[in-house]
Amino acid sequence: KLHPSPCTTRTKLMTILNRLILLKENASPIQQLRHEFPVSPPHELLGFLRACQLETPLDTNEQHIKNTVTRLRKTHKWRAEIGLEEAMNDDHWVKNENQHRSLLQYDIVGNDVHGRPILVELVGRWNVERILANSTNDPAAFTKLHAMTIERLTTMERSKGCLDPRGQVVIMDCLGLSRAHFSLVSTLQSISQVDADHFPDTLAEL
Repeated sequence: KLHPSPCTTRTKLMTILNRLILLKENASPIQQLRHEFPVSPPHELLGFLRACQLETPLDTNEQHIKNTVTRLRKTHKWRAEIGLEEAMNDDHWVKNENQHRSLLQYDIVGNDVHGRPILVELVGRWNVERILANSTNDPAAFTKLHAMTIERLTTMERSKGCLDPRGQVVIMDCLGLSRAHFSLVSTLQSISQVDADHFPDTLAEL
């Protein structure tokens, strides 16, 4: 078994996104956002703020805050409309989400050395016809089950002192990928849009 050298370990720790520092650097806008969204966790506010900063870097701080408020309001409305919080505690939906993992050949396998959750997905083993049927027959449920997985990753307990309390690591094994997978492009695009709109700044490594 190979062990990383102390130098390598220090380098990895230095390159990881340190959201604790980012919270301090953005203390003023985060404080303003908390007046509008007092229940939202600070790292959620930071994630949405960073998304707006990265998308429109030339905007003023005031505009970034305004855009963040707009995005958060839309997300809170969307979460209420699909009943995400209720589904996370509903035995029926939890069972369906576990079956959804089997359909898409993925699972949450633990945390990386930085404390971030890891999701491994065996894309090459997908039954494309089954996935296409599920996503077409009930696209709302398909999207909701995906959102439940991302919500679970986002809210998973992290180790104390974790520098990145929001980031997630996704490993996609594409061995076995075929032309048939391209029939799912529209489905995957809609899911990616959900991630971008309602779970911004969560993908740390792919």
